[in-house]
Amino acid sequence: MAVRSSSTEVIAFVEGDPGALTSDTVIRHFAQRLPDTMVPSRVMVMPAFPLTPNGKPDMARLSDIAKTATAAPASPVKGAAALVATITQVWSTVLARDPQGRRSTSSTAAVRRPAC
Repeated sequence: MAVRSSSTEVIAFVEGDPGALTSDTVIRHFAQRLPDTMVPSRVMVMPAFPLTPNGKPDMARLSDIAKTATAAPASPVKGAAALVATITQVWSTVLARDPQGRRSTSSTAAVRRPAC
């Protein structure tokens, strides 16, 4: 279950054992399958979703939880910053252009093929 707590943040609520499932694991799983804009910035693992009287997940309560949550964003993968910097530098050299932001896409960052 995902809730957009603001125009720039997606929080995923996962039903399961909080001790057995980490937010980092969930975020890595989504990052391998979804575009960056759909990957949650925070994950909250809870034993059960709050339900409406009809037995459906209570989106209003989840939204309230998302607004008041004090959970910190998931920690980045150890060493990821150095790897990202290296890959960025290599691509910048190969493409003969300044580095782009990590969330840039081909629609926002035009790529020119270098003359050979």
